[in-house]
Amino acid sequence: MESKNRFVYLYNKQIIIWAAIVVILASCIGYYTVSTLRKNKDYDLAEDYMRMSPDLTEPGLTPGDRALPPGADPIRVLTGIYVDRIEDINLKDSKWLASFYLWFQWRGKKVNPAANFQIINGEVLSKE
Repeated sequence: MESKNRFVYLYNKQIIIWAAIVVILASCIGYYTVSTLRKNKDYDLAEDYMRMSPDLTEPGLTPGDRALPPGADPIRVLTGIYVDRIEDINLKDSKWLASFYLWFQWRGKKVNPAANFQIINGEVLSKE
């Protein structure tokens, strides 16, 4: 009877040790995964801020002119977007296809913002 109790004790001890090892290993992998995802998110946010901020220049590009030339008469243009539908989402390739209405509002006939607008990190498949 004593050998059976000893066997059960050793068996329970091994299960506890293996469970502890699995918990420690899962914790380490979880910490590494979460920290890597957080670093990637912070990097992407910084990169997006660098790309979208009018006061900063992306690495490798030359800074644009910030000062208006003498005699410049800027025209205020309001813009907006109405998303009609998202037709396709591909999470694997980080791509999506959407139909939307983009509108501009300005006064005067000096400019036409619809003729030369740009989309960052995307492409226009059709324009009507």
